[in-house]
Amino acid sequence: MQDGSALRSSRWAISGELKMADVRTQVALSMFTDFVNFSRLAPGDYHVRALNTLIDEVVAWSGALAPLRAAKPDRQDAGERAVEGKPQTASDPHS
Repeated sequence: MQDGSALRSSRWAISGELKMADVRTQVALSMFTDFVNFSRLAPGDYHVRALNTLIDEVVAWSGALAPLRAAKPDRQDAGERAVEGKPQTASDPHS
């Protein structure tokens, strides 16, 4: 029986290849027990610690990646062009 380390390793490799930041903590919330009227988040007390850890990890990655976002200010413009349906080409000075 495998311990799953090969699967974890391949997932990390894929995440790295896609340049994704990895947040290790996961929280499984239930629409029935962790939301009021299926719309307002009201997690059980047993989720609070994991949720705080998850948020701390996301905030830490956000801070660590901030210089990369600042170094590429034209990324938003490129996204807006893609949404408008204007194709990006190698000759496009904004790509």
